[in-house]
Amino acid sequence: MKLHYVTKFTCLLLGLSFASVTYSAIDISWNNNTQGNLTDSDGSTLLFGTSSDGSTADFAQLIFAGANGIIDALDLSSSDGVSGDDVVIGVAHIGFNMGFSPTAGNINAVTSYSLNVDDVIYARFFNAPSPNYPSELVPTAINVGTATHYGNSSSYTITQGNFDSSIATYVIDATSTNIAIPEPTTIAILLMGIAGIFGFRKHLRK
Repeated sequence: MKLHYVTKFTCLLLGLSFASVTYSAIDISWNNNTQGNLTDSDGSTLLFGTSSDGSTADFAQLIFAGANGIIDALDLSSSDGVSGDDVVIGVAHIGFNMGFSPTAGNINAVTSYSLNVDDVIYARFFNAPSPNYPSELVPTAINVGTATHYGNSSSYTITQGNFDSSIATYVIDATSTNIAIPEPTTIAILLMGIAGIFGFRKHLRK
């Protein structure tokens, strides 16, 4: 009977051990295989790119979708623009260090990050350079820069095969920066409206 409990306890420890395994960093090659399919909000103007100066090129983030595997919305109040459990794991600039033309509407980058099998990643693109280059943060409500729109790519799920080959090749589908970034004044008006509603409800309770 004692041996039975020891065996069950050992199996439980082994199960917990395997459940918490974190793989070593893996190289994620993220690029678009159809040249010039990253566009501005009009769906046709290519995102601006340059091979020599990342500070002037439109930029993109590679994002880990967190434990829930869901793409969360842009959050202008956070320093890197992600919300929920999403985490920015890499930043790239359109056309930068590509070594070939054309640079507009194209990206070719490699990011190293520790991920697990079944983890989900995606790319988010902006129609402007990062205003705080090279610290690589997203435009925020305080520092919107010139970005007016952003877009998310489809997600990519990491597989065991990626670890077997030590690289995950994430081919980005056609992406348009078609989601408008709220202006700071719009956000302020919304916050004032919410505060007014709560104030009115408090007044009614008296």
